[in-house]
Amino acid sequence: PLTRAITPVLRRWPVVAGAAATLAVIAAGGAWALRSRDNPLDAGRVLVVPFEMQGNAPGVTALPLRLESAIVQGLQRTGLATVTDSRTAVAEASFADTAAASLATTTIARRLARDLGSGLVVVGRVLVLGDTVQVESKLLATASGTEVVAIPTESGPAGGLPSLIEAVTQRVMGALAMHRDPRWGSLLPGARAPTYAAYRAFQEGNDSWNRRDFRLAADRYRRAFAVDTMFLVAAVRYGYALFNVQEYAAVDSLGTALEPKRSVLSPFETQYLNRLLAWTRGDQQAFYAAAREMGRMAPQSNFARYTAARSAIVVNRMTEARDGLLTVDNESSDLAGIEGGYSDLCNVSHHLSDYEAELKWAREWSAHPRNQQPLNARRREAQALVGLGRVEEVDALFPQFLTSRPEGNTRPITFAMGIVAEMRWHGHDTTALRLSRVALDRVASAMVPGERVVFLFAAGDTGKATLLADSMYRADTTSAVALGWMGALAAVRKDAPRARAILQQMERGVPPYDRGTTTRARAEIHALLGEKDQAVQLLQQAFSEGAAFQENGFHARFGLEPLRGFAPFEAFVKPK
Repeated sequence: PLTRAITPVLRRWPVVAGAAATLAVIAAGGAWALRSRDNPLDAGRVLVVPFEMQGNAPGVTALPLRLESAIVQGLQRTGLATVTDSRTAVAEASFADTAAASLATTTIARRLARDLGSGLVVVGRVLVLGDTVQVESKLLATASGTEVVAIPTESGPAGGLPSLIEAVTQRVMGALAMHRDPRWGSLLPGARAPTYAAYRAFQEGNDSWNRRDFRLAADRYRRAFAVDTMFLVAAVRYGYALFNVQEYAAVDSLGTALEPKRSVLSPFETQYLNRLLAWTRGDQQAFYAAAREMGRMAPQSNFARYTAARSAIVVNRMTEARDGLLTVDNESSDLAGIEGGYSDLCNVSHHLSDYEAELKWAREWSAHPRNQQPLNARRREAQALVGLGRVEEVDALFPQFLTSRPEGNTRPITFAMGIVAEMRWHGHDTTALRLSRVALDRVASAMVPGERVVFLFAAGDTGKATLLADSMYRADTTSAVALGWMGALAAVRKDAPRARAILQQMERGVPPYDRGTTTRARAEIHALLGEKDQAVQLLQQAFSEGAAFQENGFHARFGLEPLRGFAPFEAFVKPK
């Protein structure tokens, strides 16, 4: 608390006749005497008092009052709370008398705020250190006196007070915005207040993220960080957005740039950054450990519980993931819509072979009034039905996925690909072949080459699939996907020499930030060649390099079909 007593600010005020409260100096007591009216505290009301002054310099004497006025006006501009200055508060509150103390004293400011019914109070201290002025500001909960959002200290030259006042005002505005935003306390516990301008840019980034427009989100997070370079959370979120558009080198570079600034991050934010960098660099165990630590640090945070639960999926801890997801409130404003929670519940239920539960969650998701991904929810329903053996019901659902109209950042045709893969994985090869031919007959011209290869393979036309994969590789010789398909198709067509030549080429040319993708593709080619033990060894290596169990990481993949029922493979994929 700021306890240094100075000459009362009130003595510099003119006396207003007919004021609701009068001030008198008494010799006895030496303290404020407030008539408590037991006012309920309004969480949407803020009292701002003049800052405490320590030291002096020419032109700085009036700074406490100038700060109070600027902060009041700034908070009013946010529209997030009812804001009262100290003079108005004294007039409105029930004061009997006062002694030589200052409103700048935290204890007195809280008592005035309590009498006014204000749930929040802004206090601060001005330190004059030679030619430098340093301003500490705090946004406190009136009832407890605790700081609701940490506000960084601002400093500047004594001759540049307008800029300093604006910087402090922006910080206090940012602190109020964070405190009033229901997402913040759960999203990033312990976060420090950004400037209000940076906060606004950050929230625009979150809005873009929630719409799955990760490139626009990245641009807005980057702008938030550029506006306030102390706002490191914006930089971390920028990294997550870059990850989602597969710009892994940029994420890694960002992590290196942030390394010297880690001391500014809260412990929770530090683990949030650790999780991102481990994910980018393919260290799944460190990724999982960081997420678990986030959940441990903030057990009341919906966001932290969700992050820990979905991170468990990556390392095949499906029961742990399911149990964690069941504690998450999908309706919470700090999650990016309802889709993530429902999708993950469907995913873990499928991996646990609990297809009835998967069907339940998928249909609940479909019926939800806030569902923004209806085809994705129906895709999950179709996959549950495949697991249950109710393939005739999938026939009725399948045509709706044969569209190139994007849903979020996903083409629904990829949902159709996933359903065909599930059909084959569960032994419904004839139905998978028929549905693949339906897809090719109806929308082949709308498919990108990689999609067409999948359906040609599943339709049994490995000749055309091979020609297309070769064409894809000639168009982009860095394409690991095209090379993987070339090797897999060579193995399926019993062209072992070509398959082995491609394996050697893949082993020599692993691209950076591959995260186990090439090693998994090599495992698939070995599996298709009938070399099951070597395939499983490579899958284990792929996992150690960053290949994840989420979605179809090691499930319902065409190249892994020969391993179904093979004991070492089943032991590898069995949920832990």
